[in-house]
Amino acid sequence: MLRFINYLMILNFLLLAACSYNNKEDQSPLARKLSWFSYLASDDIRANCGKTVVNQFRFVYNAMYLEQVRTYDLEPIRGNLSRIKMKITQKAELSLLEIDAKTMDFLKPWRPIKSNTDIRKIDVELLTKSLESGNFFSPNESVTRLPSKDFYWLVTACVSGVFFQRAYLWPEYNFDDIGFISLLKSWDFSNIAYNPPRKTDLFNIYGTKDKEKYSNNFNVILDKGTLLIGSP
Repeated sequence: MLRFINYLMILNFLLLAACSYNNKEDQSPLARKLSWFSYLASDDIRANCGKTVVNQFRFVYNAMYLEQVRTYDLEPIRGNLSRIKMKITQKAELSLLEIDAKTMDFLKPWRPIKSNTDIRKIDVELLTKSLESGNFFSPNESVTRLPSKDFYWLVTACVSGVFFQRAYLWPEYNFDDIGFISLLKSWDFSNIAYNPPRKTDLFNIYGTKDKEKYSNNFNVILDKGTLLIGSP
């Protein structure tokens, strides 16, 4: 029985890693989950980086994966304007479940809350400067383990045809001192409060030390600017 449960955990982990993210599709909650690692790794941005003159930015705030995840994708839209597409995923609120025969959205409690903000070219330049001041564009030779139960920002950019990716893991980094976080907060009109960082452990999260119960617990590793899948 133990071997079978372990097999299911590994199978679930492999399924999470199996699908590629497609930023042109409005994904269902299941599809989003299955392509989550591809989204984190920004496979879509990496694949097009250098093939286009368009600069792209992606910011992911993992505020304990089971509690809150905020994502921000920034792309130019027209003229001097760029759009930040925000998605916020939190614990499922079953009171949002729609059972009306005309709507029938059984997945609504698990769907992310979306919000868009358009910003000017000068704002994008300010965001880029904040990344520069945080050494984001410097050579990244570090190896960082990013547990899903922890709090971190994962930032991806394709600028002038060059791909960059760097992680900011709390408490190694004080989020109050990072410029791009303050900027994103000022452009976030979702009215959903940020889940503030705190120390966590698996026992407090799951109420048990039985690792077989640790569903949706995973690690990723940022190795010299390349995101690798860790262990389940």
